[in-house]
Parts: sequence; C-alpha cells; structure tokens
Amino acid sequence: MKIIEWNINQRSNWNAKGSIPVWVSDEINKLKPEVAIITEFSKTLNWLNEFAYKLNEYNVFTSTNPEGNEILIAVKKEIKIIAIKELPFQQLTANFLQVNVEHQGKPLTIIGVRIRIDDKINQLNQLSAYLGSLDAENVIVLGDFNVWHTWADKNWSLPQDYKVEGPKFRMNYPDWKSLTKWSFVFNDNNKGPIDFTVTKGVTINNLDYLWSFLENKKYTGCKDADKYKGDESGSPDHAILLAELTW
Repeated sequence: MKIIEWNINQRSNWNAKGSIPVWVSDEINKLKPEVAIITEFSKTLNWLNEFAYKLNEYNVFTSTNPEGNEILIAVKKEIKIIAIKELPFQQLTANFLQVNVEHQGKPLTIIGVRIRIDDKINQLNQLSAYLGSLDAENVIVLGDFNVWHTWADKNWSLPQDYKVEGPKFRMNYPDWKSLTKWSFVFNDNNKGPIDFTVTKGVTINNLDYLWSFLENKKYTGCKDADKYKGDESGSPDHAILLAELTW
C-alpha cells in the first residue's frame, strides 16, 4: 500500500478567501497512492468543487476545525472503510483525523496528524496516550510532527510495539544545512526531517521525501528544494512524505 502525507501550507485560511492550487490534486493523482493524508488543510472556497473534485478515485474525509487547520484523508474507493474518528480538542490539541479500513483482508488504522508549533511536547504526549488506548493490531500514523524524527525516536515515549520511522539521512554535524533528506526548510535555510511515521504491526519498505512537485509549471514558489519556500501562503512548502506499507 502506497501512502503519502503532504503539508500544503494553508495557514488556517485565516482570511477565509484562500484557495488550494488545483495542481496539488494533479500531483496527488500522479503519484497514485492508495491513501493521501493532507495536513495544514483548510476548507477554502475551492476545496470541494476543485481540489476534492479532482480526487474522483477517492473517498475524501476531513476533520472539523472551522477556526484553524484541519486534516484531509483520501482513500481509494476500492478500499473498505470501517470507521472515521476525530478526537475532542480537550483530549488532543493537535490536528487529527483517523480512518479505519480493511485492506487485503486485514484491519488497518490510518491516522493523519499535525503537531502544532505551540506546546509540542504536550501534544506528543497526548497522542502517545491515545495510541496506548487503541485496541488496534495494525496502525500507521503519518504527519507533520514539527520535531525531527531522530529526536522523537530518542525522546518521545511511545506505547509498546510502536516505533518512529523517517527517511534515512546523512549530515555533517553540526551543519544543519548539510542534511541529505529533509521535509522542510526554515527561513534561515536550516532544514528538518519533521514529517514521518509512527507504526505498529506493519512494515515500511520504502520511506522517502519527494520534492518533484517543484517541477510543476504551475508551482510559483521557490524551485530550489534546499531553500525556504514559506513566503507564499497557500502553496505547499513541505516535501511529500512517501511510505510504502507491507504486512
């Protein structure tokens, strides 16, 4: 199963007049994932009749947060949907959406998450507590965690049988700009591998960051993968996280 996660930088659609670039749907369709998780998503003026409309091979589900960022999960229509779940803000203050499916005769819990910048540790602990409460054999969480996956692997306390996985990289410590794999470039041009997975009961055979969308002629932001791209609100500024899941 091919799953992608992509932060598309909608910034809560703060003025309620934003739009998602239509080419974003084209890039998703080009990759042909079974599941696409979109973080920092907002219900802009065109989200349904242009963005979601072009994802016509998918069932599309969204979280509910009229005053901020949301999560969108698109699942290929041939995959059986078992349940959709949100969590109340009092239980988890991160952006969150869960879709339970049946794939190849096996249950799979798919979670999209974005840890917000403020109070990250508390949000990570809330998510860990929720994962510990889950009665699920096979789980995959993909998201923008706003911490390095190497930091999370060492410092984040997860329930038994869960593990953090992110694309492997090399760097010349402490030269943060020398990273060979990253999903975000900060405004000082330092880089970070902050989109990754948390899994239980499944195997990830291929995990990578894709910057191929920068080659799209309709993309108007910075074309250099190692330069800051966040100045243009509404245009994706993270790499696409690709995960290929097997049992």
